[in-house]
Amino acid sequence: MNDPITAEIWQRVVQLQSEGTGRPGTGFVVDGPGSRYLVTAQHLCVDAPSETFTITYAWANGTKPLTVELTRVGDPLEGGDVAAFLLSGTELDTVAMPGSVVLSSTGIGFTQECFILGFPYGLTFDLELGGIEVTLPVAKRGTIAGFTRNPKLGDGVWMLLDVVANPGFSGGPVVARVNGAWQFVGVVAGTMSGPIEEGSTERFASGLSTATDADQARRAAGLPSL
Repeated sequence: MNDPITAEIWQRVVQLQSEGTGRPGTGFVVDGPGSRYLVTAQHLCVDAPSETFTITYAWANGTKPLTVELTRVGDPLEGGDVAAFLLSGTELDTVAMPGSVVLSSTGIGFTQECFILGFPYGLTFDLELGGIEVTLPVAKRGTIAGFTRNPKLGDGVWMLLDVVANPGFSGGPVVARVNGAWQFVGVVAGTMSGPIEEGSTERFASGLSTATDADQARRAAGLPSL
């Protein structure tokens, strides 16, 4: 039987939408020296030093959304489909979150089982915990299918996943167990697609998705080193 994903993971995953792009997606919270950071996919964001998001973290405040302007960490032109923002001084910086989850791809292996968490098509997982109704992200299971070079990342690579990341999963975490502990190992970019038939403009999900490797994501987003 597989170990269930614990609260230290799912309580860090949030539903978000940039006011600048209007694109809905997912983000997740990681800890750093002296601050917390919101990590998501760059294609959901604008290329600006700060950005306003509407964030729903329903495990903490029901369905009440939070609108907040966040300061970007790193250069949006650095490359890679990843963006990070400081949470200092915001409500998300003070909410109690159990444990600590590492953003690192060190220790993961080819064909290893992984999960993606997010809000595909705006869907949520609703349940009652301790008499309180909470809304959690949807989880899908896959495997780390391989790695491929990505010119946008310079010397970096895309992580290939054997799972379909439906619209809304973008920006969410790829999680896996490494040495017995859950960690964030990547940032979901999107699903690869192909033509329904040769010469057709209609496309279908290929079954493979891409993610930015967590170590590359940390560098591209300008997050502090571990």
